[in-house]
Amino acid sequence: MPKRRYEHREPTHDWQQLRLYASPDDSVRLQKRIVVPAAFARCIMESLVLRYCEVFHQINELTGAIMNGVHVLGGGARNTRLNQWLADALEVPVIAGPYEATAHGNALMQLVGLGELHSLAEVRAIAQNVPTRVFSPRTTHLAAWNEAAQRFSATTIK
Repeated sequence: MPKRRYEHREPTHDWQQLRLYASPDDSVRLQKRIVVPAAFARCIMESLVLRYCEVFHQINELTGAIMNGVHVLGGGARNTRLNQWLADALEVPVIAGPYEATAHGNALMQLVGLGELHSLAEVRAIAQNVPTRVFSPRTTHLAAWNEAAQRFSATTIK
């Protein structure tokens, strides 16, 4: 099956309406209103990005640290669209990978336990030698993400 070309669209979901649809009493309306599974999936992914942004900014405020990037590990690192949107919304690079970080870390610790690896430096050298992908922010989409973040923040429970 040929891969469809992705065409960027600005975040457009009405978060207040979605929150109404998502209540347990409203599951039938949700099914009727969001009839295209892709629209529902897009809404979920945009919500994830916007929530990640809130947490990212909260961490910056609470710690006083300036984070220059985000690392995404595990299965989420395989989602190209999600990682690009995250880079766009946060204005920092997103480094995706390794995909199987937990299994990789477990295997390295097993090698330490077996005496095959003897130092933290050896473990780090191997752990850092895995494929990753860097997603750079695209500033052309920043205004739309900032607007979506304001709408999202206004409709979420703190």
